[in-house]
Amino acid sequence: MEVGMTTLDQLAVQMGTSLGLQELRVGVTLFGSLIADKPPNIGVVKRMLRIAWAAFGNVQIVDVKDLIFSIKLDNEEAARKIVDGGPWTIMGFAFCVQYWPLTLALEELNPSLISYWVQAHGVPRGQMNGETAGLIGAQFERLIGFEDPDQPGGMRGYFRLRVELNALNPLPLGIWLLRPDQTQSWVEFLYERLANFCFQCGRLGHGLDHCKFESVVDDEDGLRHYGSWMKARISRDLHVSPPIQLPVESRRRAVATRTVEAPIASGPSS
Repeated sequence: MEVGMTTLDQLAVQMGTSLGLQELRVGVTLFGSLIADKPPNIGVVKRMLRIAWAAFGNVQIVDVKDLIFSIKLDNEEAARKIVDGGPWTIMGFAFCVQYWPLTLALEELNPSLISYWVQAHGVPRGQMNGETAGLIGAQFERLIGFEDPDQPGGMRGYFRLRVELNALNPLPLGIWLLRPDQTQSWVEFLYERLANFCFQCGRLGHGLDHCKFESVVDDEDGLRHYGSWMKARISRDLHVSPPIQLPVESRRRAVATRTVEAPIASGPSS
């Protein structure tokens, strides 16, 4: 032991080296968070989760803090299916599940991060590639991966990506994509397994009747673009409620185009 180390320091070193954190682990521990502004009955939430996850064997669910739950499973395969199968919807609210690393304390976890499969509609076939995936991923917290449209069954008519977003922020609507002819076309984001969200501010966790945020309005046309059409049908993974009728003009549809003005060239100064 190093000279000057306290007894507690020595004990910590001994626990970290001779015992080993990995050797202390039994099963797999996840943490889940319910994205809801007004908490529902916690007992009902846990019961619904156990029903939804009954096929994954023994699942222990403990509410630990402010809509955050620890989830213990017996094996890695069951844990992977729960994480990859999310986000889950409980009583209309999004429930996200992440791995709880051995090296992180509860206070270091971010319960607002949630992963979604996003369908990007309006991407030209020749631009369904890593470069476009990076542009789309920049609208979110993190790009987890994307499906190669050239693999068997991969050409779905849209570009499918797995992303991580922050549930405290409005859902990204889409991007203007620059085409080879120097025009821009609108790429629209649709979300698989999207829980109820607010059509005014675009955030998860509450509806229009309980919104405390200002409406998100497009700077160009002054229209509000959130609606039930953002809920996409669930697609079959490859390797790697009734719709509400809203005015058509409130939605910018995929492949809407606009022209990019070329910069004005300036001559040499006299």
